[in-house]
Amino acid sequence: MTPELQSFVIFLVVTGSIVAIAVGITLYSRYDARRRLESMRRRYTGETTGAIVRVDVPVNKNRPTIITATYQVDGTAYTIREHLKYTAPGTETGGFFITVKKVPALGEIAEGTPVRVVYQPDNPKYAMLADNEGVMEL
Repeated sequence: MTPELQSFVIFLVVTGSIVAIAVGITLYSRYDARRRLESMRRRYTGETTGAIVRVDVPVNKNRPTIITATYQVDGTAYTIREHLKYTAPGTETGGFFITVKKVPALGEIAEGTPVRVVYQPDNPKYAMLADNEGVMEL
């Protein structure tokens, strides 16, 4: 084997290893995030209706939109802040998925909009917006 070919083989092995590690980390992080979300859903069994009180749209488009909502449980008011999630409904054409546009998972996100809130019955300050599920944060 020539030295050039040997160098090229080493390059391919190293590059392939780096790509495999990166893919593995990405897949594990997605799995772990989904597992934690499912764990939260099992614990957050209380449900109430809250209202959006603030929508922070960043000037820098590289930051997520943050929603602040209030809700009440047994007469006590609580506040929750979450990143707005987006879904990407689309169409399939000839085997290719084409995204039409990104849509907020909550639908309308104006101040005063009612939202479903799920919480831990034994500790209602731990809560999340029930319908804020999507594939991306923008």
